[in-house]
Amino acid sequence: MAEVLGRIEQAEAHKAEGNAHVKSGDYKKALGAYWKVFCFLNGLQMPDEGGAQKVEADTARADSNNRVPLAKAKEVKKLKETTHLNMALCYLKKEAKDGRKCVDACNKAIEFGGASSKAYYRRGQGQIELEDFEEARKDLEKARDLEPGDRNIASELRLLEQLAKTARLKEKGKYSGMFEKSVEKDGPTLGSALGGNTAEGSADGPHIEELPDDDGKGGASGSSSRAQSEGAAESAKKPAPPAEEPVGYKEPERHPATNMDVCDEASRPNITVRPLTYAWEQTDDDVKIYIPFDQCEELEGGVGTDRVKVEFGEWNFLVVIEGCSEGRAPLGLRLGDFHARVAPSHCKMTVRSSRITLKLRKLEKSNWWNLLQKSGS
Repeated sequence: MAEVLGRIEQAEAHKAEGNAHVKSGDYKKALGAYWKVFCFLNGLQMPDEGGAQKVEADTARADSNNRVPLAKAKEVKKLKETTHLNMALCYLKKEAKDGRKCVDACNKAIEFGGASSKAYYRRGQGQIELEDFEEARKDLEKARDLEPGDRNIASELRLLEQLAKTARLKEKGKYSGMFEKSVEKDGPTLGSALGGNTAEGSADGPHIEELPDDDGKGGASGSSSRAQSEGAAESAKKPAPPAEEPVGYKEPERHPATNMDVCDEASRPNITVRPLTYAWEQTDDDVKIYIPFDQCEELEGGVGTDRVKVEFGEWNFLVVIEGCSEGRAPLGLRLGDFHARVAPSHCKMTVRSSRITLKLRKLEKSNWWNLLQKSGS
């Protein structure tokens, strides 16, 4: 039994190592550590479910056949479940996102953990990566049923509806384009003669993943196809704007003092970005986010304000530092959902010699216990 218990202990140590890598944003190393968990657990036999009276018999047989003592069975199952969930998170967060592996990892977590809202939530995120919006909706609604009132699940469902709407508009626009080519060849139809317009929905907006939050469900990971499509359906019903302005485009509100974009939801870039680390502090009225330049050689000489793009939303914000290194992806950070709404028009961004400082004004006095800084569960 000592050998079996030793293998379980080693597996737990590798999981803790993986969680530390998740916290630092190194998802590749985290996945390597999580794989080692199963190197130690694979081959161990779970005891038959038979009650506490089997503990003594299982213990006696543990050394000879790698059987896990009954007293450790739930612990091992939980270790497998949470490790698979953390791996699913990494597949969503790493630079080359993999929705299929995320879904597979969640399937295994559900096999070990049963009805877990986090597993359905993450699997729904993976389905969004694969653009299987119908399956994503089923999983996210299941997660919501298991954990009603969870803001992260509600936020992901809102995003799903926006993405599905954008996909429908794009499909409509694609077939409209085919129809218009037919018109050019065969002459105008009744619709075009009456001045009807066909238009594709708004283009994909930006996408940046949030920092990991394995205990909560923050970090709605998504794909590069994720976009802010709010208002796209309404825009598609209206006559097309001038040619130089894309259909469905709406000029964002600008902050009166900083002239920065203000919106309900911060955008998600349609390219993969390299994650930025940050620190934070708060009062009951404000939250300050610090993005230090010493985290990356490309930033050590400082960054001009013109290279920093910021969007503030009520539930999240987006920062992208452009032109860091030729041929490499930009650096970026997107945080949300917050614990409560902030006032975008009162949020500020300041670029200093050693860091970027963001100040978020809370709409209501409150104390936030966490800002997406937790390690894996």
